[in-house]
Amino acid sequence: MALACLGMVFLAQVALADSFAVSPTQGLASASLTATYTYVSATGACPVGGKLNVTFSWSAAAGPITIGTYPFNLVGNSCISTVTFTPTQLKVTTPGKYTVQGLLQGAPGPLSATYVILTPPSPSPSPIPTPSPSPSPSPSPSPSPSPLPTPSPSPSPSPSNAPAPTTPPPTQRPSPIATPVQHLAPSPSPTPGTGCVVGAVSSACPSPIPTP
Repeated sequence: MALACLGMVFLAQVALADSFAVSPTQGLASASLTATYTYVSATGACPVGGKLNVTFSWSAAAGPITIGTYPFNLVGNSCISTVTFTPTQLKVTTPGKYTVQGLLQGAPGPLSATYVILTPPSPSPSPIPTPSPSPSPSPSPSPSPSPLPTPSPSPSPSPSNAPAPTTPPPTQRPSPIATPVQHLAPSPSPTPGTGCVVGAVSSACPSPIPTP
């Protein structure tokens, strides 16, 4: 009878004041979530220090998976028992809806909330690299014309102190001297009494003057 009364008290506690929630309500199997059981008593007292505990569990096809049992703590004006975990810690990775439960010690049944494991996004396809356009061949630079060598100025000849050579005047050939033609005068007739002989020269017979 006493147990029945105690059970009725807990049922009334659960129905009137206690609550259970998960946050967030969905996520990937590798994401963390927190389950919170909030207890409110008529007197305002919080059964801290293990006087009253909550057992958390995760529903699965093969049966519930126990997460753990945790005591209440007074946080502000709330008396709560919490647990933070990831579905992968429970070896749960299949996307879908699941039930998380919190069973108050001595209560006939648990409180529960729904959590949804999301499907992982498909990996983005690797972008196809766009082939880079072939670079246009750069025009070969025209060779710069080689600068013409600047002619070096010829050094001015130093004035020579040597006397300029004297050009001898042309030698004039002497004009031939005309040889006078001697005309043989006719032999004069011997002058009588003079005794001159042609061809002989004497005081009595002067030499003939040549005719030019």
